[in-house]
Amino acid sequence: MELLEKAIALASDEFMQINEVQGVGQGKTDNDEDCIIIFIYAADIKNIKNKIPQIYDGFKVIVKNICKIEAF
Repeated sequence: MELLEKAIALASDEFMQINEVQGVGQGKTDNDEDCIIIFIYAADIKNIKNKIPQIYDGFKVIVKNICKIEAF
């Protein structure tokens, strides 16, 4: 398993326990480096960002506030 894939799997297991976290994925930073993206739905983004590290397993973490995801 690739390092990024392993980090995403670990991050998903950990951060999906937070109610506001809607998903975990991979992406690229502005410098074209691999990163972990945490998708959240929260009114108070600062409170959630305090629960999520800026670096996880050696990869930069980007938190994106999105619309709430609901099943049809």
